[in-house]
Amino acid sequence: MFKAGLSILIAAMIMPVYAFEDCIIASDARMTDVRVKNPEILEVHTLVTVMNEKNTLVVHPLGVGSTHFSVMKDDRLFDFRVDITEDETIVEEKDGFEVMALDSPPEVLDYELDRPPLLRDEEVDEEEIPPALREGEE
Repeated sequence: MFKAGLSILIAAMIMPVYAFEDCIIASDARMTDVRVKNPEILEVHTLVTVMNEKNTLVVHPLGVGSTHFSVMKDDRLFDFRVDITEDETIVEEKDGFEVMALDSPPEVLDYELDRPPLLRDEEVDEEEIPPALREGEE
């Protein structure tokens, strides 16, 4: 039972990102001292905003393999594991950071279409028709 719970916890802590496509890691605090263990397969850059906040990282996979990168935030060192295969790139999730795929397809949301207009030969209660659409009224 413990092993199953641990497996679920580990699976929940990683997020798949599409292979060789960039992702963004955002934080609520400034991030500094970015170091990549294997720069041949991964580049990580601080994104400098107009306000010079430096609270966003751009992660750019270059090849297949596994590596780590570390970053300082609030005087603490955080280490991220990154696994890159031909099919996907997996960036480890950490509390206080949000990992977002940059080049992934947009999420399709369910939505409801407006009701089509009424046909003239249908019987309709005049109260249901908005005043602007009633015949003879301006």
